[in-house]
Amino acid sequence: MYVMTKILFSTLLLLPAFFDWGQTVSYDFSQSLSPSGISVDHVSTSYFGSYTLNDRTFIFNENGIQSKTTIYLSISRETVRENSKYVVKNGYLFGVKKKDSIPCFLNGEKYYYGLREEIELVGKSSLNKLIDDGNSYYINFYEDGTWIPAKISFKSSTLTLSYFDYPEGTAVFNSIDLKTEKEEDGLRKITLWPTEKEWETLDKTVIFPVKMIFTKQQN
Repeated sequence: MYVMTKILFSTLLLLPAFFDWGQTVSYDFSQSLSPSGISVDHVSTSYFGSYTLNDRTFIFNENGIQSKTTIYLSISRETVRENSKYVVKNGYLFGVKKKDSIPCFLNGEKYYYGLREEIELVGKSSLNKLIDDGNSYYINFYEDGTWIPAKISFKSSTLTLSYFDYPEGTAVFNSIDLKTEKEEDGLRKITLWPTEKEWETLDKTVIFPVKMIFTKQQN
């Protein structure tokens, strides 16, 4: 039997990386943010290029935004022995990628390896939106009619990415007057409708607390 174990780093690109399964209240937005910004197909051409942090890469070009990350999988020694499709030689696994091999390592009874996966975050095949508000860009992830933002900004040869987050029991959104609420499986889902002024006065250090800095790769 072919046994695979995925560590789904790529999923974190499409879902809020902050999500805490212990929370009882979740927030999202009725519109893409920021309210004062404009929807664009791509970032300024001066920022085009690839930005990398560890095994994750963001690519900015005329087609939008793509991400590349590594999915980690495993295959049992028994499968390799019993299925002629797979061969391991000198630390390389044959049979997973067509006409190519993949570096692997043995741990116990499994060979572990990584595959690069590319996802279109903003582009023709994506429902997500990119908003430029003049100071920063926001990738707005679309899900079931609502939006979750991630903030991106550029400086010198770096990209700073911050996912939307909030502490349990926060009062940071109390200043937003218009909101809807519904109960789903014991979770209160609150959708916010901020005005331009309400959005500008939100404390961004609270709702975008963690900054990940990616470095631009030289051609």
